[in-house]
Amino acid sequence: MSSAAVTALLAIGTAVAIAFVASAIFRKTHIPDILFLMGTGALLGPVLGVVNLDAMQSALPVLAALAVITILFDGALEVTPVQMRLFGVPAVGLSLTVLATTTVLCAVVAHSMAEMSWTAGLLLGLCFGGAGIAIIVPLARRMGVSHNANAVILLEAVTSDIF
Repeated sequence: MSSAAVTALLAIGTAVAIAFVASAIFRKTHIPDILFLMGTGALLGPVLGVVNLDAMQSALPVLAALAVITILFDGALEVTPVQMRLFGVPAVGLSLTVLATTTVLCAVVAHSMAEMSWTAGLLLGLCFGGAGIAIIVPLARRMGVSHNANAVILLEAVTSDIF
């Protein structure tokens, strides 16, 4: 087995274990697990230097795809075809509104405060606009929102991820 494959498998296993612990911490403290996961990543990477970024680059696309697939699959188990018909169009409209607003506001802030070009600011805004799926869907599910609201949130997250 190659070194890159071993690194990728270790990264996936470690990420799943850390996610399990983060989920358990959320159930006890109600602090969003994504904060714990981001803090762990920052601690293991830049702060302590335990994880080598060059070695992890081969595993990151796999981890990101796995995370999005898991979130979407888990959330989609609760969406019914009736909810899809009722909330599909409003969710797409909400998604476009959120994406446009996030993109424009981020571009304005990036251009005025960080002196980035408008193109780079808009690209940064597009990245932020599609990042909500990793935060909003799990948080809404754990907060116990209604099934209809959960369906709208999931559909909005899926369409914003596509955009």
